[in-house]
Amino acid sequence: MRTALSMTLSSFGANRVDFASRIHEALSRVQRGDIDVVLSDLSLSHPFDGLRLLEELKTRNLLKQSAVFMIVTAEANAQTVLSAAELAPDDYLLKPFSGETLRQRLVKAVAKKQAFKVVDQAILQHDYLRALAECNARIEERDPYVIDFMRLKARLSLLTGAFLEARQTYEQVLRIRPAPWARMGLGKSLFRLKDYPNARRVFESVLAENPYAMEAYDGLAGCLEAQEDLLSAQEVLSRAAARSPAIIQRQRQLGELAQRNADWPVAVDAFRNTIEYARYSFQHDAGDYAQLSQSLLASGETQSAEQTLAQVRRAFHTPQSDLLAHVMEYGIASARGDAVRAGKSLQAAREQFAELKDNLPGTYSVALAEACYRAGDEQAGKEVVSSLLRNQHDDVAVLRKVEQMFVAVGRESEGKALIEDHANDVVELNNAAVRMAQAGDLEGAVHHFLSALAERPGSMPVALNAISAVLAYVGQHGWHDAYMQLAQDLLARVGAQDPTNGKYQKMMQAYRMVRQQFGIKGA
Repeated sequence: MRTALSMTLSSFGANRVDFASRIHEALSRVQRGDIDVVLSDLSLSHPFDGLRLLEELKTRNLLKQSAVFMIVTAEANAQTVLSAAELAPDDYLLKPFSGETLRQRLVKAVAKKQAFKVVDQAILQHDYLRALAECNARIEERDPYVIDFMRLKARLSLLTGAFLEARQTYEQVLRIRPAPWARMGLGKSLFRLKDYPNARRVFESVLAENPYAMEAYDGLAGCLEAQEDLLSAQEVLSRAAARSPAIIQRQRQLGELAQRNADWPVAVDAFRNTIEYARYSFQHDAGDYAQLSQSLLASGETQSAEQTLAQVRRAFHTPQSDLLAHVMEYGIASARGDAVRAGKSLQAAREQFAELKDNLPGTYSVALAEACYRAGDEQAGKEVVSSLLRNQHDDVAVLRKVEQMFVAVGRESEGKALIEDHANDVVELNNAAVRMAQAGDLEGAVHHFLSALAERPGSMPVALNAISAVLAYVGQHGWHDAYMQLAQDLLARVGAQDPTNGKYQKMMQAYRMVRQQFGIKGA
């Protein structure tokens, strides 16, 4: 099959044809070369189907907009599934197919995708504002592919946090044609705008017409969870996972919902599936093993939790995963009544935390904090949570995890007060810098933010505010080599964490404008 396909593609003019059996191999090949066409299989029951590959390529920004992504499948429901996908392939072919059919489809798809070369460089460089400007220009000119540019504009708007702009664009598309993907995007936009009732109605209407619109299950479950209907949210995700089990984030979310509902058998199955499907993916995470261990302990399966601990130690070899393994061991030892082993494990985790606290995933910190509170060490638990909130006070997912942890350990009011205190600290920090800037002390504002950044090295909002203050100072007082280098370094740090952050995009634009102001060319 591979030889025949390679010969067919070569006859069309392809100068290099690569093959990959697993998703990590495909991602690696795309990263290594300038890929123009991707042909991928689709199977709803397969852990690495084409839609998953497309999602990871887009999420990791590895595939240029002008590249063609085509699904090759034997799934009879392919058209139904793909029609509602917000991230849809450019085309699909049902097996079996002839070489001539493949050639015709590729020629048509390549011709269309050439129109998107204008945004290739901007998107691959994470310059989404420039890409959006190009989309707007093409829409204004009534480009032959205007609907496709509107689709890209809406997706980039969602990506960069411009949710109102995304909603308006999807609504504009729907006034032109009843595209299922636009309804899906509208639901996502309404959800991000926290209009949960209307988002829920959109997702329910999509599913009523197309039960294979898999993203709508995720959106509907998110709305139900936001409205605190956790049992219904779990039921929706269970239906989706039964129909298409291979989406890692769906299985992980199902496990977390089942944990909150104390439905331990479902939680155990979901986290086992998460681990299995993520094993060869960049989403392979020691945190899923910890969640599985916790669910097993709640089910009374202590020996299985021990086996999960051994698995995580074999699969991961980082200081962060070692810390999490110690937390898992604490839970297992506590369940066995082994106070000595539990104490040693928790102490080892706390010692590692002292070195890793600014370089530790939020979920790992929450797991350690919960262990400290359950061990009766309130001060240690509070220290871990405070360190986390200093660096990730704006991360909604992390805040939700912290709140859930405090509920689980019976300290809900204490948790709310701690979160509120840190939020107030950030507000006051920003207000103090604003007062300095308004008084004309821009340099004082810069130093104020840099001092805050020393205390909160992982805080993106503080880093972005520091960049803003630096650029304001340079714009008013003249070029400053050290400050501009600092702005560049901070932008690189934030970009590595979250290149789609809307304020980061604006700061990148402001940084380039300041350089242009002083006649400095280049990035």
